[in-house]
Amino acid sequence: MDKSKQIILLVDNNPSTLRLEVSFLQDSNFPTVSYDIITSSNEDEAAKKIDQHNGNLVVVVPNNLIAKEENSGIELIETLRKDYPKTPFVLVKLGHNNDVEQVEKLLKSKGLDVPYVEDGDEQLVEAIKEGFKKLEKKTILVVDNHSAVLDATKMLLETLLSEHEIITASSKEEAKKKIEQHQGNLFVLTDNNMETENAGVDLCQEFASRDNIKFAIYTSAPDVAKRTLTARKIDGVTCFSKGDNPIETFNSIVSLVKGEKQEENQSQWKR
Repeated sequence: MDKSKQIILLVDNNPSTLRLEVSFLQDSNFPTVSYDIITSSNEDEAAKKIDQHNGNLVVVVPNNLIAKEENSGIELIETLRKDYPKTPFVLVKLGHNNDVEQVEKLLKSKGLDVPYVEDGDEQLVEAIKEGFKKLEKKTILVVDNHSAVLDATKMLLETLLSEHEIITASSKEEAKKKIEQHQGNLFVLTDNNMETENAGVDLCQEFASRDNIKFAIYTSAPDVAKRTLTARKIDGVTCFSKGDNPIETFNSIVSLVKGEKQEENQSQWKR
């Protein structure tokens, strides 16, 4: 499967309905060339597939997931949402048995911000697109064991990246816990010299296999970080120096978070 594509997970225990839903998305104006559609027939299988994609997918569930059991789809979403709070869900109305107003009231009473749309309708396409927009929102984790630097960095990033969520950790171990708990896209800006001289590099190495996480190191000794990253063959981590012009540095960090193309001297190790 192409890792650059976004994923739609269709959950339904009725194979015929699944085939119809896949066919509808493929035949609609939905740009399926940019997406992969995968399917699941039950809760356990759905959870495994969400795990495989680190929560970076939109999950589509019919309300009558189990035949003759109204709102069984809501129950499934409620269960999965506990473990995957950042994953967008779409609830689909099949047939004419579900009262829209009652279902929407039930979703609201359970605190589920989930769109309820008609199957085989453009509303479904739009709801999925909105789900992917939510996935584009990143969380930025700032890691530094100096509280003044941590607070100042957080405040500056909240101003420069107001559309994203900024969270903090004051040690490698605290950062590890937050990364392990996180679903969705995560950008980690970490100091290097914390509990140990290369604690930041250790953090990068530990989560290097996670496709949904991007790392950058912001440190007073970028050369040390660079040598250690090279020795450990860790790619894709940009280093910034705390001694450089802060305006230029943070503009580069913002560009990196947004995925914008940077100048050659900023896309490599910044000394």
